[in-house]
Amino acid sequence: MARTPVSLPPESPLMTIRDAASSLGISKQRVETLIEDGSIPAFKHGIRSVRILKSDLALYLESSRVTPKARARK
Repeated sequence: MARTPVSLPPESPLMTIRDAASSLGISKQRVETLIEDGSIPAFKHGIRSVRILKSDLALYLESSRVTPKARARK
């Protein structure tokens, strides 16, 4: 059975896993792993439909920020 693509209105606060993966530049499988390990909260809507709040994705990005350490001068 073919799956119909899901389309959310642009102003929606929710994202699909595919949208999140595209925004982060990673695979859908990696986003699913991040959801499973609790790094990104998500909502299950129906049997196979999962949604992520855009604000939760932004919080994940902020918490993953790497700041460079100051190098010791020689």
